[in-house]
Amino acid sequence: MVQGPGQYPSVKRTALLAALLASLLAGVPANAASETDIALQAYHDGDFPAAIKIWRKLAAADNPDAQYALGVAYLKGRGIRRDARKAGRWFEVAAKAGQPLAKALIAYRSGDFKTAIVRWRSEAQQDNSDAQYALGLIYLKGQGVAKHLGHALQWFETASKAGNTTAMFNLGGMYWEGLGVPSNPAQAVYWWKLAAKKREPASQFNLALAYYFGRGVPRNLNQASLWLSMSETNGYLGARSVMGLMQRGMLIGGLHLAPGDDAVAGGITALDTPHHESIAVRTRTPDQKTTTTVTKPVDAKQLESSLRPQKYTDQLRALEKRNLQLIDELRKQTGQLENLSSAHTLIKSTNAALTNENKILHERTTVLQGQLDTKTKDDSAFNIQLENLNIAYAALEATNLALLNEKKSLQTTNHNLHSQISKLESSRLTREENARALTTQVENLTSQQSTYAASRNELKNQNKQLEKRLDEQRLDTELLETENAGLLNRLQLLEQKHVAVLARAASKNAGKAVALQEGSVPTDAVDRFGAARQLSADGRLEEAIEAYQALMRDFPQLPQSYNNLAALFAAGGDLEQAEARLRRGLELDNNYRTVRQNLSTLLIYRASRVYREAVDEQDDVRESENSRSIPLLEFERLTSTGQAD
Repeated sequence: MVQGPGQYPSVKRTALLAALLASLLAGVPANAASETDIALQAYHDGDFPAAIKIWRKLAAADNPDAQYALGVAYLKGRGIRRDARKAGRWFEVAAKAGQPLAKALIAYRSGDFKTAIVRWRSEAQQDNSDAQYALGLIYLKGQGVAKHLGHALQWFETASKAGNTTAMFNLGGMYWEGLGVPSNPAQAVYWWKLAAKKREPASQFNLALAYYFGRGVPRNLNQASLWLSMSETNGYLGARSVMGLMQRGMLIGGLHLAPGDDAVAGGITALDTPHHESIAVRTRTPDQKTTTTVTKPVDAKQLESSLRPQKYTDQLRALEKRNLQLIDELRKQTGQLENLSSAHTLIKSTNAALTNENKILHERTTVLQGQLDTKTKDDSAFNIQLENLNIAYAALEATNLALLNEKKSLQTTNHNLHSQISKLESSRLTREENARALTTQVENLTSQQSTYAASRNELKNQNKQLEKRLDEQRLDTELLETENAGLLNRLQLLEQKHVAVLARAASKNAGKAVALQEGSVPTDAVDRFGAARQLSADGRLEEAIEAYQALMRDFPQLPQSYNNLAALFAAGGDLEQAEARLRRGLELDNNYRTVRQNLSTLLIYRASRVYREAVDEQDDVRESENSRSIPLLEFERLTSTGQAD
């Protein structure tokens, strides 16, 4: 019984890490285990570049778990560009080192579903969520087992509870489509939302459509647009086409990614489909089957816009926002400057009016003083008036003094206003210079963006040239192999002629000993050669190598021993040792066709590998030159006459 929204218990990060470490770190040294722990923690925290950096280091040191983890990162496109070819290569390296999940993936890819199921089931019983998810997909598709939706639902649920986001995507899809369980859009949205919060692009895409159509969740166009953008950002380019349809009001139902769409979700079948740049449009039929068509390609201008470096876009937006803020601030300060200029003009007018009034009062005082002088001192009324005038004059003097003080104060205020105006003008010029500097930075960023686009086109052209050189080298290799086959045929004819000559010589000298008896091989050497060959056939390679080396020390004239020892070294990946033994065998006897053929095969492989490395990307950890085994022909037995089969 699957728990619904609000009933699903949260899984603590410590328990999840413990389960992952238990399945991944078995037999790993303490320091490697510590680094793997740090990488896993960074991966689950969303710091994918930090995790990949550690995995690259451990993978270069032949850590199989790190090699498998790096393959998963390439497969899902987490913190690195999605590349199914590189993912498959890392899985092969990890499988050779004995990593169980990688072995299962290699078996699945080769079509050996039964072997893959056995390995995944063993890991799933040890609470490995990747293996549990893989079993769910196997039962969903019916590969190697009978199709069983109930088992698929059970394994997807188990892996989802352990935090596997790809399993959450498929589990939500089964609830949405009603596969093996009654249709329940709300339950589907619940699982998709859990996976979407962990940056799973397929779940983000389906969640966006659920919000748009209001199925399983209230309709919310803002949420739909948000999750579509996040789906595209996290690697699903098909979301861009749906975004365009939604903006034009042309979006229809049936666009959801169905369970098993691992080419998008980053599951095991994505190994065979490395590119997923278009969306699959599905329409439901009454019997719950789906039909698939392909939408129109993404608009070229939108694709170019999406390839713009995010850091430059953020810088441009920040600079534009800052420029607008500076312009608004400059406008406010310009308004303040105009207000100060108006106040200054008003103060000057008031000062002029007070000066004129002072002059009028002074003139009136002068007139009154003259009138006072012309009056007689006997007129008491006139004296009283004169006294009053004196008092008024004193008051006027006091008023005049106050006006003078106020004038000085106004002059001081006027001077301060002039200083403020000068500062504001200087500040305005500084802000204009800053605005010009910001404009220059924007132009520089635009120029850098153009340079980036040109560099990207140049890299594409170089990649095409390298691919052309690789095709030419492959053709040269095929020509070398053809010439080698011709030489081998000619050598076989020469050997047949040599045998015929020996036969004729034997018939003429019937009474004499055969010439080959002079070079006969002791019975002890024949027996020891057979024993070494048996050790090799039984898989006891180290004992076989020691047996051949002892035989070469006691009987250094036998080229057959050198050939078989070279075959063992080549099978173990030590191509330099193999080449040295083959060349020594030809020095002892230059007529052995098998030894020549083995040396030719070895040299052709090494030459072709040099050219493959020349076109490989530099950010990958290359395999060492002697890391791959080469099958060579061996002599089955040795006769007392020195002949070998």
